[in-house]
Amino acid sequence: MKLAVITMKQCQLLRELKPRSYLAFGSCGAARRMIEHIIEDQHGRIEKLRVSCRDCILAQLLQGSYIVGQPVLLPEGLIRFVAVYTNATRRTISRNRSRLVSVEIIDARSLLLTPRQRAVLRMLGDSATITGIASRLGVSRAAAGKLVRRTLQKLALLYAAEPKAAGAQ
Repeated sequence: MKLAVITMKQCQLLRELKPRSYLAFGSCGAARRMIEHIIEDQHGRIEKLRVSCRDCILAQLLQGSYIVGQPVLLPEGLIRFVAVYTNATRRTISRNRSRLVSVEIIDARSLLLTPRQRAVLRMLGDSATITGIASRLGVSRAAAGKLVRRTLQKLALLYAAEPKAAGAQ
């Protein structure tokens, strides 16, 4: 299965509200043309916004695909989310190319952590160093460093933690 990691500009509504964090969203209404945003505002209050978003990329994708996890707000008025890459997703991306900052198509398996990567995360959570991880796993420091780097790269992609450069795709 393929996934599309999509980074786009926030809609006008979200830009005006300047939310601290994006908590949830979903489609609603008879024709699923409404989208419900649940955000935390700058003062820590939770707000539920139900708006008609005919041109909202999220609303379009919810009609013909699936969004994996929750969208993440990024600096500079960007939002990142992961969608299952279907024909409907491809068409939506194609129609809205000017509003998208980047689209990266990845294999869903690339987001799954291996048992060894999960062990590395547990060790990092226990304040282990690269040297300590190498010792526990019985590998060289270089191999442990690569394993930690790849694990953190998967997490960054999975949680959409860091935006890519505007021109990168």
